[in-house]
Amino acid sequence: MEENRREDFSKGPTPRKPLLELLWFYAVAACIKLLLIPSYHSTDFEVHRHWLALTHSLPLSQWYFDDTSQWTLDYPPFFAYFERFLSIFANIVDPQIVHLQKGLDYNTNTVIYFQRITVIVSDLCLLYGVYRLTKNLDPIKRKLIWVLVIWSPALVIVDHLHFQYNGFLLGMLLISLSYLEEGRDLMGGFVFAVLLCFKHLFAVAAPVYFVYLLRHYCRGGFVRGFGRLTIMGSVVVAVFAAAYGPFIYHGQITPLTTFVVVLLALSPCLIKAFKDPQPRKITRWVAYAYACGFLFGWHVHEKASLHFVIPLAVAAVQSLEDARHYFLLSIVSCYSLFPLLFEAQEYPIKVLLLLLHSSLMWLGFSAQFDKGESVKQTGSKSKRHVQKKGSMTATGEPFCIRFVEKVYLVGLLVVEIWAQFLHPFILGGKFPFVPLMLISTYCSLGVMYSWIWQLRWILKPATN
Repeated sequence: MEENRREDFSKGPTPRKPLLELLWFYAVAACIKLLLIPSYHSTDFEVHRHWLALTHSLPLSQWYFDDTSQWTLDYPPFFAYFERFLSIFANIVDPQIVHLQKGLDYNTNTVIYFQRITVIVSDLCLLYGVYRLTKNLDPIKRKLIWVLVIWSPALVIVDHLHFQYNGFLLGMLLISLSYLEEGRDLMGGFVFAVLLCFKHLFAVAAPVYFVYLLRHYCRGGFVRGFGRLTIMGSVVVAVFAAAYGPFIYHGQITPLTTFVVVLLALSPCLIKAFKDPQPRKITRWVAYAYACGFLFGWHVHEKASLHFVIPLAVAAVQSLEDARHYFLLSIVSCYSLFPLLFEAQEYPIKVLLLLLHSSLMWLGFSAQFDKGESVKQTGSKSKRHVQKKGSMTATGEPFCIRFVEKVYLVGLLVVEIWAQFLHPFILGGKFPFVPLMLISTYCSLGVMYSWIWQLRWILKPATN
């Protein structure tokens, strides 16, 4: 059983070249992010600076009870430990950054450069995650996924303009998924447990992980299954003990209604994972779980769309339908983040990022499927062998989105023209909530379309 589970991953060591190429992608992205250092940042910038000061200046027992600032620590303990680690270097760069009182609203160049650079460096976790997930893929598919993830404009907007550490956290999610796809369930569960202790919002996918690991890892009869369940439970408990052991931690109770709705939306996925726990499907199942949490959950941030957009980038190269779906979803997700950057000087940046990303997606998907068609028409034995292994996706038709998707994207342009230009010109300062309401409502239609598409994929009968 174990041998069958790993048969796709027994090709020997992967050459170092893909990692070097990926580092080039990271370097290009890092250069762009360095240019954006002086740009707008949100109040989250001061939030994280204060957490540096809080974890550096106070004993651990006071971290979650200090009210020196309104920005109290509200992330799980591993993220607090992460801030404590960063505070060591912040104290070397500028001691006032980590001063609990004098550091309040401290906004000098040293703070800006230090915190921006920590986000850029922490993206190495995302780099490693996407490397693990793509190292055995065909070079064309691999590089296309790198473009979609490493050069994601949504991550640039949220992390490197607005300011957060989503790339770092999503990197851990991808690392966990890569272990599951390799059949290394214990490591996959361990990394996911660590991720939950960094940010609790990732817990939406916990039911999928539980059902999948129960059926895939804890199988093989009562004795063996119970033994493995005990091992997995011990690993998870150990992770949470390391995170929460030093604290008296009180969780937040969410409304029962949204909890039930999320579980109902998840139920088809949980049933599929229970009946047929296949490693190659776990990434899609987890992405679907985060889409359910985004649409139906109680505590939702606009940035949470990245929780399913980034994992789905890995699936986007598998078929023409996946590519079409991802093209629309990625644009909608990125555009939905536009209101985070509301100052005039950032407007050209976010528009150019979205246009560049859309162009790269179109060119990348077109190149992949055109190449797949050429391979399909070639009669050489070697190329047919490559296609058989799944390195190319030959569909018989070029990449193109459907009419309804084209109409929706045109509507997206209409919404932006109204919100950015016509509304201020025609109505002036009246009804200031209307542009934001239009953007949120229209983008929600696109996300709902994506959720229905994912649900249909999950309900589709299994094919061998």
